[in-house]
Amino acid sequence: MLKKKGSEQLDIIFEAGEDLLNISKNQVIMIKNNSIKLPIIRPRTFLSYSLEFCGITNLNYKMLRFQSLGRDIRPETSIMTSCLVKVIHTTEFSQMSQNPLKTSFQTLFNHGFHSDVLLQINDEQPLLLHKCILACRSPKFNGMFSSNMIECNQSLVKVEYKKPDLFKVMLQWIYCGYWKEFPVEIEDTCDLMLLADEYLICDLKQKCEEDIISKLNSNNILQILLFVEKHSNIISSMLLEKTNSMFIDDFDKIHKLNSDLEKEINKVPEFTSTENQKRQKSAFCS
Repeated sequence: MLKKKGSEQLDIIFEAGEDLLNISKNQVIMIKNNSIKLPIIRPRTFLSYSLEFCGITNLNYKMLRFQSLGRDIRPETSIMTSCLVKVIHTTEFSQMSQNPLKTSFQTLFNHGFHSDVLLQINDEQPLLLHKCILACRSPKFNGMFSSNMIECNQSLVKVEYKKPDLFKVMLQWIYCGYWKEFPVEIEDTCDLMLLADEYLICDLKQKCEEDIISKLNSNNILQILLFVEKHSNIISSMLLEKTNSMFIDDFDKIHKLNSDLEKEINKVPEFTSTENQKRQKSAFCS
């Protein structure tokens, strides 16, 4: 959020972080970096301002994400000072884009026309899939089908995974480059990100990281901080920076929500440096 401007007019500035479209009209409403200012006359929730913005632009509120300093803004946030809001489309919006190839590949995934491999997850009903699609989208599958591994000569491939539904999400992403809904639980998104890393599907891994960042809050930040530390070798610098930044900024609130916070953060080297130990000690003693 920006600082107060003294006696100057306070504004909430909605700036397009990308070209914003009205999909029903197939029309660009706001070009990237263009902005709209709304005056702040009295304290209102961000939801009120964002709906007003959508009313002015004729953009669909449900198809937009509103961010400040790289974080999604909560609808209930009270706006009392000037602020700059970046507006981008949600992942769901891109899924709605008309793409005949996407539709065709979705049909292949759903119905298995001309399939040449059966993939069985745990003991579930085998899925009718296509080696060429799996191989071109996932280097791991490519290795399985082009080497001397047993899967190369078998029409039935068996995999074991603790969450079969997440594995199917990954398969749909392989075919179509999207899924209907992100997992609701952030823990599932973390598991899906690890699965994407295992199968070397970079675009899915990136989407998972973006979803994790959008869901970060004081209630789950400690969980994600520990996840990031445990898997630091595959985590992007963006996710690392966002997690660390939120932890430091919301430390007091996080401390109140987690009685074992001191014990937990001692597992994270990033927060056991001399400088941070002083900060923690001061917070825990206050």
